[in-house]
Parts: sequence; C-alpha cells; structure tokens
Amino acid sequence: MSAAQLSASLTEFAEAFRPARTLTHIPRGSAFAPGDHPDHSVVGTLVRDAVGPIAGVGPGLRYFVGYPSEDLPRNVEGATLDAKVETYRVYTQQDDVIRCADRDACLNTRKFGEWLRRSYPKSEAELQMP
Repeated sequence: MSAAQLSASLTEFAEAFRPARTLTHIPRGSAFAPGDHPDHSVVGTLVRDAVGPIAGVGPGLRYFVGYPSEDLPRNVEGATLDAKVETYRVYTQQDDVIRCADRDACLNTRKFGEWLRRSYPKSEAELQMP
C-alpha cells in the first residue's frame, strides 16, 4: 500500500465514522517530535494530513508526546494507568523486543514502564509547527 492509498483510507474512515476524537502521535516538524521514534512521527503526519482537514473531525485530533516525555513528570495513575498498561501488555505479545506478562512486569520494564506513567496530549494549536 502506498502512502497515498493509506492517506485515502484514513480519510475515508474518518468521513464514514466521524469520530469525535482521534488520538495519534506527534507529527514530523513539531517541536515535540525530536527524540521520538521516526515511525511515530510518520503516523502522526499521515493522520494529521488525512483527518485534520475534515470538518467536525479535525478539531478532535490529539497528538501524544512519545519517548521525549521521559523527562516530564508522571501524570497517569489509577484506572487510566491500568487501562494503558493492559493495552501495552497485549501489544507486547506481538513485539519481538519488549514483552511483559502482567502489570508489574510492564511497569518495571526499563524505560517503557516509565513511559506508561506519562501522557501528554497536544492540540493542533500546541504542536509548535514551523
């Protein structure tokens, strides 16, 4: 699938489902992108370009700071942390590098455990794009 086809599919989904909120990664060019995984920035850029212009959908876009949030304070706890950890735990079952069997193992995973304890969403206006 080409980038154009992927973008067209994202636009088609957004137009069909009209989500009130769309969550993605920080796009390339944002002041928050340096230090994050390049795949994250590509996804954020694709989603921003495909979904952002759609009236009624674009305003619900939120971009999350990824790995660069490691120096920011912890701000996720309780049920929100539990849900994030469980989502991550399921994801790790398909990852060849990171695996964790339960909540404690996930939270004790080097670097990733700390990342799970943080969530920094940004609106379009907060992206600090050039």
